[in-house]
Amino acid sequence: MFFICDHCHYVFSAEAFPHRCPDCGEPSVRMANEEESAEHLQLLKVVENDNWDDTVAQRRQESSRDPERQDELHPTHTKLQKETSWDFSSHKKQPVFIRDETIVLRPVRPNDAEFYADLRMHYSMMYRAEIKFGEKTKEGVFEADLCKPESFYCIIEHAAGHFPIGYLGIKDANTDVWEIAIELHWEQTHKGFGSKSIRLFLNEIHQITGHSEYKALVEPDNQPSQKCFGKLGANLVGLCNGPILFFDEEKERFENNNLHLIDDNMKELARQLGVEPRKLLSHVLEYRILCPL
Repeated sequence: MFFICDHCHYVFSAEAFPHRCPDCGEPSVRMANEEESAEHLQLLKVVENDNWDDTVAQRRQESSRDPERQDELHPTHTKLQKETSWDFSSHKKQPVFIRDETIVLRPVRPNDAEFYADLRMHYSMMYRAEIKFGEKTKEGVFEADLCKPESFYCIIEHAAGHFPIGYLGIKDANTDVWEIAIELHWEQTHKGFGSKSIRLFLNEIHQITGHSEYKALVEPDNQPSQKCFGKLGANLVGLCNGPILFFDEEKERFENNNLHLIDDNMKELARQLGVEPRKLLSHVLEYRILCPL
């Protein structure tokens, strides 16, 4: 089986699903599609037809001077040509990205730091601890999460009241399949703002960039988000690693200690995916969204 890393575009073969990319170490691995596998096999044939044994020493010497040739040292691994990522720098300067009669999506600003940090602290014990004990500042968390050059985030505002509802954005435009992230203020959930914001945002992104496929990662116990993406016609395609558990041993230990958390919704999701319900405890759900919506 062939796998590819969405972070660095490394393609490699493995007998079992790998937890991390063997090239960059990121947990952004998925099974290669038919086109990617075909390109990988074609590159392997080029390597096999070369006189590898006679030239490997020379290539090692050349590649040490040219980082672009490092992948030549791995005859069973290839790296696909990475497409140029989209530059959102001009859109980040706009006062408003897109709006309709009920919501406004505007690029994040420095004065959004407190709103974002408070939102994250409400939903995440890790963020609460890091900020409470001074390991991170609200401004630092905001900069690290939402202000990277490869990301593009907007604040969702109420069109009439002009107050923030949540945030929505693309985490990394360097990847082939752009992952979106959204979080709403706890007082603004269950009002339809989530699906409306995603539809408005992704349709505009699609019109600007031509990018048509996106993904979203959702916790298995987050039924409101699951319903939101279901309303948008998103497809549940599988499980992937969450932000904390990566190794089989720790996943198994966590599953064994939390079997009591498995509910009917998790059992139904497991049935749809063809996996044991316990696996949902140590993974997150991956949805794929096709635009236009």
